[in-house]
Amino acid sequence: MFFGAFAITKDFGYGFVTGANSLEAAREIAIEECLKQGPICLVYAEILPQGYAPLEAGQISLAPEAAGYFDNPDPTWGSFRAMAVSEDGAYSVVWGYGSPSEASAAALSDCGEFVIDDLPNLREMPCILVPFK
Repeated sequence: MFFGAFAITKDFGYGFVTGANSLEAAREIAIEECLKQGPICLVYAEILPQGYAPLEAGQISLAPEAAGYFDNPDPTWGSFRAMAVSEDGAYSVVWGYGSPSEASAAALSDCGEFVIDDLPNLREMPCILVPFK
């Protein structure tokens, strides 16, 4: 599952995103990207996962690549593995660590390296741990 959005200015400037992990994040990122090209932007189009239903409290959605790791963790990864995701689409999967806390810290740290940080007015979208199935 993933979300995307396309925002435009009245002078044909635009901003877009695909692969966000929430509709709200997709809208916000597209608007912030668009604002680089003009002072007023509106979301013009959205991409929603097939069969989309609004998420309930505590639920998350994952972009296709991250969802593949979540749904099918490789058994050779062992017990000390972790996954972290951010609403903006950043994610990390790590394995081969000496303890659950080491794996969790590594996943959070690695995921944080991929969070969008070049849009100064974008709200913070920190990485969170996602337990494997």
